[in-house]
Amino acid sequence: MTLTKEILCRQSAELSLGSLLPETMQASISSMMDQGFFSHNCLDILSNVKPTHDDVYPTFLEMLTYCDIPTFSESDAVRVLAEYYLIPIANGEVDPANGLHQLMESVIWNYGFPNDQSYSCDSHGLALLYGTYYACDDLDPIHDASDKRWEDRNDMIVIHAKAWIKKYSPVRRSIE
Repeated sequence: MTLTKEILCRQSAELSLGSLLPETMQASISSMMDQGFFSHNCLDILSNVKPTHDDVYPTFLEMLTYCDIPTFSESDAVRVLAEYYLIPIANGEVDPANGLHQLMESVIWNYGFPNDQSYSCDSHGLALLYGTYYACDDLDPIHDASDKRWEDRNDMIVIHAKAWIKKYSPVRRSIE
């Protein structure tokens, strides 16, 4: 697998939030070796059947530096991951409700700011999407895909995704 800067940025963000698995770091190091990266302990890492975070973390950071990928603050990492899930929603590449569910699962539910007891939706402009998710959740028991409410819900998710990207996106990639 060829690793793109986008994938490595997402992994760097996940690393900053503590959600990147050692096995994922190990696989990325292996892929980057195919693309020219090498470190003195790469072979030890690749031969390790059950790597720990401590086994792969230093080399993974070295690989990010080699690839000119930043390490993110926790706050910036939330924004990078939110963007990763919202751009496909805004571009119509994924079902809006499924994309929003992935955002909730990966970013909002898994990350809270320990110092102030708030959640990423409170501090990163994701509150409207959070509210829309639970409004959608209320529709689930009466799911009828032909129902106008489902159409409106998907439109609302796309509108909020585009608005978030325009205002908060760290990369500000263009959206359709």
